[in-house]
Amino acid sequence: MKRAILFLMIMCAMVFMVISCEKGTEPDDNDNNHSDSTDNAVPYISFWNPEDGESSVSIAASLYVSICDTGEFASGLISDSITMTVNGVSVNPTIITNTCGGYDLRYINPINFDYNTDIEWCIDAVDTSGNALHDCAEFTTEENLDTCSFSIDTLAPLPGFLTRSRPTGMTVQALYFPTLGSSYNGLSGGAPYSVKFTPNRSWILSDKDDDIWVINLTSGVQYQLTTHSMVEKYPDLSPDGRTLAFARAGDIVLKNLFDDSEHVLVSSSQGGKNLRFSADSSYLAYTSGVSYNPLLYIWDLSDESQIAHPGLDDDVDCFAWSSTGSEIAVVSQNHLYYWDVEAGSFPVGLHAATDLDHVVFSPAGDWIYFIERNTALGDKIYRAWPGQTMELVNDLTGENATIEAITISEDGNTLLYSKYRGGAYSLCSYDISSSSETVLTSSIGQTLQLEWY
Repeated sequence: MKRAILFLMIMCAMVFMVISCEKGTEPDDNDNNHSDSTDNAVPYISFWNPEDGESSVSIAASLYVSICDTGEFASGLISDSITMTVNGVSVNPTIITNTCGGYDLRYINPINFDYNTDIEWCIDAVDTSGNALHDCAEFTTEENLDTCSFSIDTLAPLPGFLTRSRPTGMTVQALYFPTLGSSYNGLSGGAPYSVKFTPNRSWILSDKDDDIWVINLTSGVQYQLTTHSMVEKYPDLSPDGRTLAFARAGDIVLKNLFDDSEHVLVSSSQGGKNLRFSADSSYLAYTSGVSYNPLLYIWDLSDESQIAHPGLDDDVDCFAWSSTGSEIAVVSQNHLYYWDVEAGSFPVGLHAATDLDHVVFSPAGDWIYFIERNTALGDKIYRAWPGQTMELVNDLTGENATIEAITISEDGNTLLYSKYRGGAYSLCSYDISSSSETVLTSSIGQTLQLEWY
């Protein structure tokens, strides 16, 4: 009998040890050790980013962690119980509900980490049944080599679209719409000359307050990329994330974000505006000159040489790069041209009319959309492509409406434009396949710029 009792005691102890060792791991939904519905499963970390033990991590890295609370009787996490510390210092991450019964935590350090430094970050959380999680991970930052002072690729893309509008009076303001049907968020800061997404859409790039900034609306972090006594405006980030281009007085400036160095590409009395990189980061285009006769300038950044564009006249109203290559569309003296800069071929004339405006490429690079104006009747939206018949997309002459700004969705199915009709402005979406228009809002006044959603 004593041996039987001793054997049972040993078996119970072993069961207790097995259950204890399950702490911090994903529970088994088929666990039959519990006869009731009590939640005994401890929340767990499903992934760390940077990973535990990872080395050579960027000093500008953002921290992501996902906390899960799964199992047959999971009771859910208490969001107010979640804490994060970085090297022992409590921080405030963004907390987002995830799909594994818990939360994703995202933290952007307001200043870069030090080089070649060990970073320990810890997570604590409690579920509604009192099961507590405490877990930590470590990583080591990179050595001080050729590293980027600002990383644009560490955050998830921001959905929605951007405008530069006049929601009240004549003051220009940058507005962010998370979805087509949502209300907008106004970005703080002085009236910007330009607003756009960074190449991977994880930040918003703006020249607010006469300097160049990036803003992340998910985290609320704003990061200043330039500081100068002169006004800096019309910024653009190269798609490879290395180079920031902007205008400063009469200079076109290139800043290397990997070492914070900058140099003047070219100086002129007229300066430049509407700076745009090509899709492969090889070329930079901008307009410069007096308002009644702006000129187009294109630079090959491999050797910083200016490229002649044969056949393209002065008086450039607008231009747009293809999102897939080195092709550029230009409206010059009311002619629409298509030109492959890389190939160096002669520009192809696609259309001519009394007044053309607002050119934009489709994301797939297979159509060029543009506006044909008729002041007395209203505007028409066309699309064209070399070798294909030009197509009428939307005729607004019946309502005597004009287009103030236009862009196209990432999937190429929806146009977004600002319309002026009967003395009032409205922001509209237009489904190309069904030829149907939806008025999104009429409360933001004149819109000067739209960036795709």
